[in-house]
Amino acid sequence: MIKKIKYGFLSFILPFLMISCGQKTDSIIEINQDKKNIVLGNELDLLFLLDKAEILAEQTNYVSPTFETLNDESYWGIFQHSTSSIIYKNLYIGKNSKMDFFVGMREKTWDQCADGVVFQILAKFDGNKEIVIFEKLVDPLHNKEDRKWQNVSIPLEKCEEKIVDLIFKILPGHQNNLAYDWALWGRPVIQSDGKQYNSNKMQKEKKTNVILITLDTVRKDYIGCYGNDWIQTKHIDEMAQKGVLFKNAYSAAYTTNPSHASILTSLMPFEHGVIGNDYNLAHSIPRLPQILKEEKYVTGAFVSVYHLDKQNSGMSLWFDHYDEVPKKWPEEFGSMTYNLTRSASTVTSAAIDWLEKIYEENFFLWIHYYDPHSPYIAEGNYHRMYYQGDPRSDTHTSMQNVKFNLSWDVNLLDWIHSYNDLEYFKKEYGSEITMTDDQIGRLVNALKRMDLYENTLIVLTADHGESFGEHNLYFDHWTNFNTDIHVPLIISYPPMIPQGVEVEAIASGIDIAPTILDMLEINDNFLAKNTFQGKSLRPYWESKEVTENRILTSDGLFYKDIAAWNERYKLIWDLYTTGAHDDFIQKEDRITVYDIVNDPQEQNPIGCFLWLEKMVDHDPAMAAFAINKSDPFNVQISKRFLRIKFRVEKKKIPSVDELQSWFLADNDYAYIIPEKANDERFYKIVIEIMEKLKLCANPQPLKERLKSIYDVNAMDDADFESMQITDPKYQEALQGNLYTAPEIRK
Repeated sequence: MIKKIKYGFLSFILPFLMISCGQKTDSIIEINQDKKNIVLGNELDLLFLLDKAEILAEQTNYVSPTFETLNDESYWGIFQHSTSSIIYKNLYIGKNSKMDFFVGMREKTWDQCADGVVFQILAKFDGNKEIVIFEKLVDPLHNKEDRKWQNVSIPLEKCEEKIVDLIFKILPGHQNNLAYDWALWGRPVIQSDGKQYNSNKMQKEKKTNVILITLDTVRKDYIGCYGNDWIQTKHIDEMAQKGVLFKNAYSAAYTTNPSHASILTSLMPFEHGVIGNDYNLAHSIPRLPQILKEEKYVTGAFVSVYHLDKQNSGMSLWFDHYDEVPKKWPEEFGSMTYNLTRSASTVTSAAIDWLEKIYEENFFLWIHYYDPHSPYIAEGNYHRMYYQGDPRSDTHTSMQNVKFNLSWDVNLLDWIHSYNDLEYFKKEYGSEITMTDDQIGRLVNALKRMDLYENTLIVLTADHGESFGEHNLYFDHWTNFNTDIHVPLIISYPPMIPQGVEVEAIASGIDIAPTILDMLEINDNFLAKNTFQGKSLRPYWESKEVTENRILTSDGLFYKDIAAWNERYKLIWDLYTTGAHDDFIQKEDRITVYDIVNDPQEQNPIGCFLWLEKMVDHDPAMAAFAINKSDPFNVQISKRFLRIKFRVEKKKIPSVDELQSWFLADNDYAYIIPEKANDERFYKIVIEIMEKLKLCANPQPLKERLKSIYDVNAMDDADFESMQITDPKYQEALQGNLYTAPEIRK
């Protein structure tokens, strides 16, 4: 049960009960708005609308979203097997309309499909019969020109200013042979002038809208406004020019779900309990959308990878609309990676569609873009946008000695093995960032045509970065090095934020929610005051007198490590012995120290030592944490966590002399550069950061933290636990997409 507390606008009941959106209170008034013309429906993304279409097919897997490569050119689109129909009903087509798309057939069918397939699009309107507006035979067996994507653009004059049904059909060729009729529609989109409306309805008191944009796997040095001189990110750059750019922002974790949970809850992963992509955020934890719903915001989230969905992530709570990847688990015609993600263009279309329905409400929108994540295969014209030459050439040798994480299934790395040039992957990664940036531009343009832009606070960040060999790790984010946690953070809202400001101070993902609340003048919220651990960043651009010496942390995947740093020094603490491969081993209790000002790439540690307490390993209590290989996987993980927490609790904070002796100890790990060997001030700083590490590696239990909000004695312990998902389909997919728990090495 929960304590009833009168505070602000809400008396809290059980956290999983939704607050009725739009319920009138004394704090909401209605006012007349000026009449303004807005434009809706000027772009129809037929891949996004596929979920709403009627499908006529013999088997369910005859039609599905897909990502396909034909002759080294890739597109998101629709897979369709003959004979089948996709019926899009009641589409409004504005003036000056056209439909652009590509057609092709899967490469596996080129020598198998005996008579090709017929692509056909029909239109039906005004109660008339169906009329054919497009028809084409694609026969790659007999016509070599059909062994590629073919670009098509057709005008839709007959459909303009009408409500139309469009029917996409795939038919067999002249022999009526259905075998291998695996047809592809690439990126089908209708563009028109849309329809103008007068926004003259009675509206609620207009508050500042909020959009949170999270980029998956984007490190800050691959963005133009952060100094990159070859990647085009004009829309993100413009956002920075019109707002505040934080030069030293860091994610709370280097894994997607833990990092996003921290952004929404302003708690670190070791506090909220989501320490891997297969953990479900505890429903009792207060979070940003909950507070904004209390303030009468309509809340919507649009995510683009399956492990952020409702069932797996637990992050959908308090969102009125949570738009996730329509999961299609691998089948005969499927591709695991791309059936479980969706494109930046589709997630943008989904978000715009939602905005067009609620644009007269105050809203909070979270949109997540997955595209920059591996595998790096940019779509359409973005492919090889920055790369010249042949990456498969034997003259390239940069991939010869590359080692990949031993937990990876080599059978899933086909997108890597055929290339010999490491630079190719970096450039393709950059192309995907440019592609994502263009979708951000689409979103901003939609705000402008709906007259929402000037009243919308936009926050852009990334959940983590990516490694390209800097520490013998490739195409992964598995460490607390800056490559994996140093991320962009841009806040833009011209009415309140100065333009073109750059902030040097360090900032964390857990600061985002408090900053948003501060910008909305929600400064006295009970939940935020009692649970949020981040701080508002607003003083950093409003005052030059902020002198706080902060120490930030980043929590590792499955408790394998933790890092802490101030403006100058960073400590990475390995919590147990594991490794990606033989050239990247983490040693239990090793702490490595970096000077991140003079060595931002963290290539040359200034010191290293073991934080050991020998008596702990011989403590009888440790026997309870012994891991047996016969234990179920989740039991092994649980014992590992308990063992780590027990050992952390027993750690001693050393004196200056003791710490110096640890740096100078006679073992394989102790080391310190001569300049620091007798630097007492340096040792004191390290000790201060160690205190933060110990506190954050074994934080206050969530149940204890939330007792000021809930009657915790009347609730189950499970209400405060972020539980590991055991659904076998999710576990199989996570393993297939390389999200596996690190193994303990002896």
